[in-house]
Amino acid sequence: MNKQTSYNIYYKVTSETFPMLPSFAGIIPDRAGDTKPQGKAYICTFKDEMPQNIITRVVQFQLNTILLCGQESPTYIRNLRRTLTTDITPNLQIWKEVNNEKCQTYEDCVDAFVIDINEIDKYQGTHPILISGISANNDLDSLYQKYKGRCLGFITNEFGDTE
Repeated sequence: MNKQTSYNIYYKVTSETFPMLPSFAGIIPDRAGDTKPQGKAYICTFKDEMPQNIITRVVQFQLNTILLCGQESPTYIRNLRRTLTTDITPNLQIWKEVNNEKCQTYEDCVDAFVIDINEIDKYQGTHPILISGISANNDLDSLYQKYKGRCLGFITNEFGDTE
């Protein structure tokens, strides 16, 4: 990958990377462990997770951005935002990974969309975007310049050195 400082590269980690310790009680949510990834700019992803588990991780690990990658509905996201931003994390950013056909459905409840590099040219929305599906072969400088003003950065599953 290219060396560049004007955009961010986020490393996708699943919510399991932020471990939960079981409470062994059905009515009490699990509690967060003590381990948090260090070093690179990680973005914690949640896929069809229960709201109480997301809230617990946001509080315990002081997350200010979460990425939802599952079948979360706009109502689910609005309720999650209301719960978290009212008292817990007022500046929380909620990003949603979607295909272009579903962007309009989520326009009023998310802060940015994560769109695959193969679909990015079709995006017609107004929200900021993050481009996923990048690899070492992509020219990130050119991509960033092409979408400058809307592109917040790139999201990758690769943990290679980008410096």
